[in-house]
Amino acid sequence: MTTRDPGDDILLRPAPFLSSVMQIEPAWIDYNGHLNMAYYNVMFDRAIDELWLKLGIGPGYMRERQGSTFTAECHVRYLREICLGDPVQVSILLVAGEVTFDARPGCGRAPNRPRPKPRTARPR
Repeated sequence: MTTRDPGDDILLRPAPFLSSVMQIEPAWIDYNGHLNMAYYNVMFDRAIDELWLKLGIGPGYMRERQGSTFTAECHVRYLREICLGDPVQVSILLVAGEVTFDARPGCGRAPNRPRPKPRTARPR
């Protein structure tokens, strides 16, 4: 598992995490010459993988702890068109998170982990 310097806690920074600058791949361009909508999520996924590596919860964490993450909700704002050759940088603001388990057999838990008790909905 990756270790982090405790003084570099990126979750406590006052600004969103910024990914490295990405380049648009030619296959991602639609017939209008713009980035196809589906590939926005590919870039988001790559950016979140970059953040998870910085937090120490990347592939090594999955191998060691048999635990991982998933995106339950994502909000996209199309502020302008993106074209081939445009540099793109994704900003990520982690709003909330919680530890959950999938109740389906064999999903979301290590083979030797006991099945978690079913969760009840929390009143809002």
